Amino acid sequence: MEIFWPLDEPSKWIIVNTGGLSYVKVLYDKRNYAALAKQLKADHTVISATDRTMILADAFDFSKTSKLSITTYLDLLLYAEDEMDRMAWQMIHEHVKYIDELIVETPFAHLFKVTIFL
Repeated sequence: MEIFWPLDEPSKWIIVNTGGLSYVKVLYDKRNYAALAKQLKADHTVISATDRTMILADAFDFSKTSKLSITTYLDLLLYAEDEMDRMAWQMIHEHVKYIDELIVETPFAHLFKVTIFL
């Protein structure tokens, strides 16, 4: 089922399934992901740790099925150096490890490791 909520302003963002109370995966449009990434980088604490983790989990799962660009997921991760929540870091670690294992034999492996660990 698809449900659309138009946003009044391009800089606004919306989070569906706050608190992860329902077992649903949420695929946002590119504009909302960009606004969420911008908010996370500016002040990630505006979004609860549970919601940050759910956003990352859903985005990663959709990127694995090619419904979302991995670049969009990685853009969401740009805030991670400021993340202090253990649950969010556990999710980030699992995702980065998965990506690393996928590209280990590719020319991109070294670039990925340098980018992630700097």
